[in-house]
Amino acid sequence: MSKSPENTNKTQLPQQFIKVLSFNYRTIKILDKLDLQYHRLEEIYLNHNLLESLTGIEQFKFLRIIEIKFNLIKDINEISKITSANIITHLNLFGNPVEKDYRFTFELFNKTFPK
Repeated sequence: MSKSPENTNKTQLPQQFIKVLSFNYRTIKILDKLDLQYHRLEEIYLNHNLLESLTGIEQFKFLRIIEIKFNLIKDINEISKITSANIITHLNLFGNPVEKDYRFTFELFNKTFPK
Protein backbone atom coordinates (compact mmCIF):
# COMPACT_ATOMS: atom_id res chain seq x y z
CA MET A 1 0.00 0.00 0.00
CA SER A 2 1.53 3.36 -0.98
CA LYS A 3 1.12 6.69 0.74
CA SER A 4 -0.85 9.33 -1.04
CA PRO A 5 1.16 12.39 -2.12
CA GLU A 6 -1.05 14.55 0.06
CA ASN A 7 -0.05 12.73 3.27
CA THR A 8 3.61 12.57 2.29
CA ASN A 9 3.84 16.33 1.85
CA LYS A 10 2.30 17.04 5.24
CA THR A 11 4.79 14.89 7.12
CA GLN A 12 7.83 16.23 5.26
CA LEU A 13 7.16 19.94 5.78
CA PRO A 14 9.31 21.43 8.54
CA GLN A 15 7.68 23.54 11.23
CA GLN A 16 7.69 27.14 10.00
CA PHE A 17 8.56 29.74 12.62
CA ILE A 18 7.46 33.32 12.24
CA LYS A 19 10.32 35.75 12.94
CA VAL A 20 8.56 39.14 12.83
CA LEU A 21 5.20 40.13 14.28
CA SER A 22 3.66 43.56 13.78
CA PHE A 23 0.46 44.34 15.65
CA ASN A 24 0.49 48.13 15.72
CA TYR A 25 -2.75 50.08 16.26
CA ARG A 26 -4.80 47.02 17.29
CA THR A 27 -6.13 48.06 20.75
CA ILE A 28 -4.31 45.06 22.29
CA LYS A 29 -4.65 44.99 26.08
CA ILE A 30 -2.88 41.72 26.96
CA LEU A 31 -0.31 39.42 25.38
CA ASP A 32 -2.04 36.08 25.15
CA LYS A 33 -0.16 32.83 24.74
CA LEU A 34 0.49 32.29 21.05
CA ASP A 35 0.94 29.13 19.00
CA LEU A 36 4.33 27.45 18.90
CA GLN A 37 5.09 28.91 15.46
CA TYR A 38 5.45 32.34 17.14
CA HIS A 39 7.79 31.28 19.96
CA ARG A 40 10.92 31.99 17.91
CA LEU A 41 9.98 35.58 17.19
CA GLU A 42 12.99 37.85 16.80
CA GLU A 43 11.09 41.11 16.30
CA ILE A 44 7.81 42.27 17.81
CA TYR A 45 6.07 45.57 17.12
CA LEU A 46 3.19 46.47 19.43
CA ASN A 47 3.09 50.25 19.07
CA HIS A 48 -0.02 52.31 19.79
CA ASN A 49 -1.97 49.68 21.72
CA LEU A 50 -3.45 49.53 25.23
CA LEU A 51 -0.85 47.34 26.96
CA GLU A 52 -0.42 48.02 30.68
CA SER A 53 1.74 44.97 31.32
CA LEU A 54 4.38 42.92 29.54
CA THR A 55 3.04 39.68 31.02
CA GLY A 56 3.11 37.18 28.18
CA ILE A 57 6.27 38.51 26.55
CA GLU A 58 8.28 35.86 28.41
CA GLN A 59 7.06 33.25 25.90
CA PHE A 60 9.38 34.84 23.32
CA LYS A 61 12.94 33.85 24.23
CA PHE A 62 14.61 34.97 21.00
CA LEU A 63 13.49 38.60 20.75
CA ARG A 64 16.15 41.02 19.55
CA ILE A 65 13.86 43.95 18.70
CA ILE A 66 10.94 45.06 20.85
CA GLU A 67 8.88 48.12 19.98
CA ILE A 68 6.15 48.96 22.48
CA LYS A 69 5.76 52.69 21.89
CA PHE A 70 2.69 54.60 23.04
CA ASN A 71 1.06 52.02 25.28
CA LEU A 72 0.04 52.30 28.95
CA ILE A 73 3.02 50.67 30.69
CA LYS A 74 3.56 52.40 34.05
CA ASP A 75 5.48 49.93 36.21
CA ILE A 76 9.26 49.85 35.79
CA ASN A 77 9.28 46.20 36.93
CA GLU A 78 7.51 45.16 33.72
CA ILE A 79 10.87 45.35 31.95
CA SER A 80 12.13 42.36 33.96
CA LYS A 81 9.58 40.14 32.15
CA ILE A 82 11.66 40.29 28.99
CA THR A 83 13.43 36.93 29.04
CA SER A 84 15.62 37.50 25.99
CA ALA A 85 17.61 40.20 27.81
CA ASN A 86 20.97 38.83 26.71
CA ILE A 87 20.21 39.22 22.98
CA ILE A 88 18.12 42.43 22.88
CA THR A 89 19.56 44.97 20.46
CA HIS A 90 16.61 47.39 20.38
CA LEU A 91 13.95 48.18 22.98
CA ASN A 92 11.66 51.17 22.54
CA LEU A 93 9.18 52.16 25.26
CA PHE A 94 8.79 55.77 24.13
CA GLY A 95 5.44 57.33 24.95
CA ASN A 96 4.63 55.06 27.91
CA PRO A 97 3.95 56.45 31.42
CA VAL A 98 6.97 54.48 32.70
CA GLU A 99 9.18 57.14 31.11
CA LYS A 100 8.28 59.45 34.01
CA ASP A 101 9.70 57.03 36.59
CA TYR A 102 12.96 58.46 37.95
CA ARG A 103 14.52 54.95 37.78
CA PHE A 104 13.91 54.76 34.02
CA THR A 105 17.53 55.48 33.05
CA PHE A 106 20.28 54.31 30.76
CA GLU A 107 21.93 52.62 33.77
CA LEU A 108 18.78 50.53 34.35
CA PHE A 109 18.92 49.27 30.79
CA ASN A 110 22.64 48.49 31.05
CA LYS A 111 22.00 46.36 34.14
CA THR A 112 18.87 44.67 32.72
CA PHE A 113 20.24 44.06 29.23
CA PRO A 114 23.99 43.50 29.55
CA LYS A 115 26.02 43.10 26.38
